[in-house]
Amino acid sequence: MEIKLLGHSSLYIEFCQQKIWVDPCLQDDYLGIFRRFPDMGEFDFQLPDPDYVFLTHHHWDVICIRTLLLVNKDVKVLIPQNEQLIQILKLLGFINIQIMEPWQEQKIADGRLITIPSEVSFGELGFLLKDDHSSFLNLADNRLTGSTIDRINRNFSKIDLCFAPFQSYDEMAVLKRENSRMSISFLEDQAKLIAKIDSKVICPFKDGLYYPSQDFLNKKAFLYSPHMFMDLLKSNNSKIQSELLIPLDEIKIDRGKVEIKREARLSENDLFELYNSYRVYNQELPFEQIDYDRLYQSEDLIAIENFISEDFYRYIPANIKKQCRLEELIFSIDIVNSLYGFEIDFVNKEARLISYEALNDMCKIHILFEDLMDLIDRYQLLSSLMQTDRVYLSGDTEQMKYRALDLMFAGGFSDARNLSDYINNLMSNSMISYDVSSVSVEEV
Repeated sequence: MEIKLLGHSSLYIEFCQQKIWVDPCLQDDYLGIFRRFPDMGEFDFQLPDPDYVFLTHHHWDVICIRTLLLVNKDVKVLIPQNEQLIQILKLLGFINIQIMEPWQEQKIADGRLITIPSEVSFGELGFLLKDDHSSFLNLADNRLTGSTIDRINRNFSKIDLCFAPFQSYDEMAVLKRENSRMSISFLEDQAKLIAKIDSKVICPFKDGLYYPSQDFLNKKAFLYSPHMFMDLLKSNNSKIQSELLIPLDEIKIDRGKVEIKREARLSENDLFELYNSYRVYNQELPFEQIDYDRLYQSEDLIAIENFISEDFYRYIPANIKKQCRLEELIFSIDIVNSLYGFEIDFVNKEARLISYEALNDMCKIHILFEDLMDLIDRYQLLSSLMQTDRVYLSGDTEQMKYRALDLMFAGGFSDARNLSDYINNLMSNSMISYDVSSVSVEEV
């Protein structure tokens, strides 16, 4: 078995003469927002067409639509039971989709792929590849339990190589532009659990994206380095061997031996310094508030005003409206590069355009004019936009900060509602053309 790391969660695997793409991303950036870390520059991936594509779940740091546009639509795609993932693949025209259940086996030539469950509320799977000469366990982004680990050890002892997830990212603290509450207990619990896996080599996996030119955001977002996770693994099981992997590394597994080849050689000290520079959480470092010039006038906001006054309130479900009325909630949208913003008053059932200086602070989202226009025109998705430094939340309480984001999703900006238009917009700006045919989903 041979594995090539393509960055973050993306892998190319040759297994039993079959070619497998895992969460593939062949672009230099993810969503036009992130780059791989460490940044190896521009990529020119020359990969054979896949026999199989395995997609672990639907999150936008693992689903690259621009890459999926390049894939033959009759390739076999293995996925968990995940409605958003199914919708994406149908919209892209894939015709050979197989929904995999936890612990299900898929025969691949002379080998086997067995799915590994994740304890989350949406469909998500890792997998084990095993033949007579090699075994590779990719736990992807899975949330694990002791019973899952026990079953892996009972059924698949002496795994050659394991890619293990570790928690290093405090997403909500970043979204709200505030300091994270530093706690290492989750990382310690995760390391203690994963150290029980009967594997010779366990490597930290999927911490491979960063924000270019936003050093402060990187240092606030990533709570722990993979070095810390590796140390914790070894403290729980001294026999574990671990290596910090980077994009373009190539791994060969054969008869119990794991060999790692690195063309762009970076020493362990080089990597330690890189992670120290970009990934060391600094609790004293405040979030930078970027001062945008207030350029856009009220006449520039007509399209936004039409959407807010005609569509936004109508999209919100009745139970949410009722709750907001009881709380006498006023939701504000601060267009941070405009002289104006919007208030949605749930008691009086009205939306109004007012000066940004007079906006109510009770429950507020701050967003750029061009980003809000992209959301309305379906050229962007809110879930990916929220991971940039151009959008943040504020409010009187913690609850109201969360409520601001919930109201944006409820008011017409949910991924599920906009996904079809978003993909059509991507496709209309693509150099690729193909026929979208009917899709058969095989559930076994």
